[in-house]
Amino acid sequence: CAPTNNGAYDALYSLTPEWTSSMRSFFGLDPSFDSHQIVSRSITGKQLFIVSSPVLQLLRADRLFKYKLVNTGTRLLERSEWRGLDFPFRLTQEGVHALVPYMSRQILFAPSADMKQLLQCHSVKIDDLPCASLRAAAGTASPGAVAIVLDEDSVGQLVPGKPPMLTLAAMRSLSKPGYLELILKKPEAASMLRRLGCFTPPPAADTAADTAADTAAD
Repeated sequence: CAPTNNGAYDALYSLTPEWTSSMRSFFGLDPSFDSHQIVSRSITGKQLFIVSSPVLQLLRADRLFKYKLVNTGTRLLERSEWRGLDFPFRLTQEGVHALVPYMSRQILFAPSADMKQLLQCHSVKIDDLPCASLRAAAGTASPGAVAIVLDEDSVGQLVPGKPPMLTLAAMRSLSKPGYLELILKKPEAASMLRRLGCFTPPPAADTAADTAADTAAD
């Protein structure tokens, strides 16, 4: 497909109606979501970005080639290497919050205890999650991308006007059936555990022992 802007330095590629329909169906997106905001910066479409409508309008009006794109939009989806998925893309941690308000499928609501377990373990067997409703929802989700929303009040849905405190990008595993796997690096997980008030620093005894060992080595 053709680039959607006219700039000389970069291009934004629009996505096919078939792909857009597949994405909408997989995530159960609300009709109010503007799928034209999702674009690729390469014809291969391995990474997809969400760009605000005003920015897209500005780029499309660039008929004098004045704009050079350095970074555009928020990375939302990446092509998954797993074969056999109905929708072969995974959500990114940096972009999942942009899609969650429109999702009615592949969205899971987790109490604090379950969030803590996911952040500490990264890969968790669904049957081992403490919350029964989360286990049920995760068990019926399709393999592939899911969003996990912190649900401190156990309401099981998004609350209008109250953005989620924490949302995680994850995959319902295909290689390990019955598991949830986070799309998250360990330093990011530690930061989120701190936000939850759940981060446990190394024991003082271990720290003292490490210091003594370092002193002895010197």
